[in-house]
Amino acid sequence: MSYDYEKTSIDLYRAIFKGNFTTDVSCYLKPDKDLADADSIAPILHPTFSELSGEGALRRPPDIIANPDTGMYDPDTGGTSVFNRPRVLRRAEGDFFIPSGTDIPPDLKVKKDSYNERLKATHYTIMPLKPMFKESLMGQLDNFVRNAIRRQYEKARGL
Repeated sequence: MSYDYEKTSIDLYRAIFKGNFTTDVSCYLKPDKDLADADSIAPILHPTFSELSGEGALRRPPDIIANPDTGMYDPDTGGTSVFNRPRVLRRAEGDFFIPSGTDIPPDLKVKKDSYNERLKATHYTIMPLKPMFKESLMGQLDNFVRNAIRRQYEKARGL
């Protein structure tokens, strides 16, 4: 049986806003190998599943919306935003790095969206490859985080 996964073709970066997490996520900005094998992973790549409150321009719609008929999250309906370069969002405390050559979990895809002239970066979306329930999608995204950490470790050691 072969386990050849599709891999990321370029380096990708996920802006980290520490206030969005209930635990300290600073270790994900420079992770070590032990973190890749951790039982639990912070939801670094989870999209927002509901509207974020705020007034006017501060209100933010969800990154992905469940299909009202099935309760599942379908392909091409949104997902997790990443960019092709770091420090795109200046208010972020840092970026989670997904190196080129990272295994993409089999039920996810990374879609190239468009170049943003204002940000001087290309936007990509990590999304379901097939309809998935929220728990499955979050699990696949957590596995993607683990794969990225492992790839960082491999690249740092020339493996």
